[in-house]
This record gives sequence, structure tokens and C-alpha cells, in this order.
Amino acid sequence: MYSLIGRSISRVNPKYNTRSCVMAIRQTVHDKTIDDMAHPKCLPLLGTKLDLMLAGGGTMLHKYIDKRHKELGPIFYEKLGCNTKLVFISDPLMIKTVFLSLEGKYPKHILPEPWVLYEKLYGSKRGLFFMNSEEWLINRRIMNKHLLREGSIEWLEDPIKSSVKKFVHTWKRRAEKGSTRVNLESDLYRLSTEVILAILAGANGSPNGVMHSEAMLSEFSETVKQIFQTTTKLYGLPLHICQRLNLKVWRNFKESVDASLH
Repeated sequence: MYSLIGRSISRVNPKYNTRSCVMAIRQTVHDKTIDDMAHPKCLPLLGTKLDLMLAGGGTMLHKYIDKRHKELGPIFYEKLGCNTKLVFISDPLMIKTVFLSLEGKYPKHILPEPWVLYEKLYGSKRGLFFMNSEEWLINRRIMNKHLLREGSIEWLEDPIKSSVKKFVHTWKRRAEKGSTRVNLESDLYRLSTEVILAILAGANGSPNGVMHSEAMLSEFSETVKQIFQTTTKLYGLPLHICQRLNLKVWRNFKESVDASLH
């Protein structure tokens, strides 16, 4: 029913209690349409794109939606630069009701539009988060054999702990040398990459659980970071026009994805 369920962490307006939240969404689902939901005023064609841009653009979307929840309550819709009514929900019980009652047999993966367009144009096949329906279920069952069996968490502990230990040790060495300069975002992207590679390498990998050079690891983690940053910059823009005109904002995104795949 909904084109998007935005899950943002927000304090719910005091005038709404848990019971009324659940009843509100049930009433919305069964008796009303999305048109009856609370929503901000918007311009024809542009929607509320200008409001989002004035709030800082896509990188500030989480704060923008948090502010809307405080204004409009735990559920509302908004047109963020398109004709699609995007529904945002902040109350945990309402979110649970949606997923348990409305999601159906298969999950619906909400993917950034630039990622979907890239896959359509260049045929880059991705993993579970890009799959839907029966294709998702078949591949999910393959993973379940490894991830849901008894004791399945134990084999993940060592590579995760060793990667985090190495990460903390690196920061301590910097501090001992008197360096207080920290690029937190890049460091955390690198940590997540190290953890994934350490898990993939397993017991037969290198002593540190990672078989790649430091330079390659840094380059790849920076590329992943660039994918998310360039994706955010495309948010709210006419994506297909950006791609057809090969604008810089699209080229930057495409180049970062290309680099991560090759």
C-alpha cells in the first residue's frame, strides 16, 4: 500500500499515546487512504524539495524528517520532489504493525533510486538486499543454513573481535604519538570493510584475517564511502535527466560504483 516506509528515530508527539498510535494506523489501513494522513503543504511538481534543500539537502534528511514528526505526529506523508507520496513512521508499535500485518510473504527492499538505475543500465547483479519475491527467498534459505543454525554466532566472534581490537590499537598508537586528528567517518567505513573481509577470510586467512594490502583496503573503504556520499547528492534531483545529460553529480556516482565492482 505504501510506496515507502521511512523509519526515523524520533520522539513521538506527546499528544499521541501508544494505543492511539496503533489504532490510528489500523484505521488508516482499513478505513482511509494515504490522502487522509497528515502532510505538509507542497508545491505542484516540486513537492517539498525546496524545504529539504533549505534544510541542508539529502545529508540532513534524518533531521528534516525528525522535525516533521514533531510537527505532524508519528505518521505522515510527504512529496519530496516527486509525485510519489512517501510515508514516514516513527512509532515502534506502528512500525511493527505494518511489518507483521502488511508486508506479506516477502520483504520489500527499499533501494536508493540511483542504485536501481545503475543495475538496470549496466546489469550489475547484487546480493540479497537487491532481490525480491521468490528469488530473495531461495537465496535467503541458502544463507539461513549457515546463519541460523545452533552456534552460528560463534564463528563470527573471532574475526569481529580481532578487527575491532586492531582498530582500537591503531587509535591508541595515534594518541601515543600525540596525534589528535581523527577522520571518524573514514575510519568507521574502513573498520566495517575490515570486519567483512575478516569474516570472509575465515580460519584460512592471514593472521589478521585480511588478505588484502593496507593500500587496497583503504582505497576500497573510501570507494564505499563515496558511493553513499554521491548517492545522497542525487537525492531529490531528476535522476534520469542527470544520467542522460551525464551531469557531474551522476558521473561521480557512476565512477564510485564502477571502482567498487572492478
